[in-house]
Order: sequence, then C-alpha cells, then structure tokens
Amino acid sequence: MNASPRLSVVIAVQHAQDNLPVIMEHLSPLRHADVEFLVCHTQADPNTSTLLPKATNVRTLCGDRDNLIPHLWRDGIIAAQGTYVATLTAHCVPAPDWLTCLRRLDF
Repeated sequence: MNASPRLSVVIAVQHAQDNLPVIMEHLSPLRHADVEFLVCHTQADPNTSTLLPKATNVRTLCGDRDNLIPHLWRDGIIAAQGTYVATLTAHCVPAPDWLTCLRRLDF
C-alpha cells in the first residue's frame, strides 16, 4: 500500500461479521492496493479478523463493546490515512462495482 492512499474505506461491523467475506469479495482489496480498508468492530464480533483477506491494505480496529456504528466510523475516520474517506456498514453488502464507481468520481 502507498504511504498515503487516495481513498480509505471504513467498514463498521456491528453484529454483522458474517457478511464480511462477501463484502471483501465485492471490494477486492487485493486488486486495489492503493486503497486502504479499515474494518472497525467490537468484541461482540470476535471473528472479524479471521473473515478478512490477508492484505497489507486491510486493517482492523477494535472498539469498546458497546460502540455503535457511528462510533466505529469515527474510529476508522480518525485512523484513516487516505485523502478521501468512504463509509460502509457490514449490514449492507455493496454492489460488486461499488468501489470501481466510487473511484471514478472526480474528487
């Protein structure tokens, strides 16, 4: 991953870790090495790390057990290194072309 990615994608996981494999399949972090993926979760989703691809541009952040999605997004936004930040929740699986469409935007 570049020292300063252009885009950081913050994914808040709150009791929805089971959706992560398909979300990661659609986002394809291995094909987008210049995008940073921050997966923010709590101890309520203990298997989050095991459901993610092993890639240098995918990081996990574990917040307090009672954190809600806005708190998880906050943690991810604070940790983000990208010039731009996009937010997702693990409750909603993005379309397979979501990241491709996002990257076409003229930031």
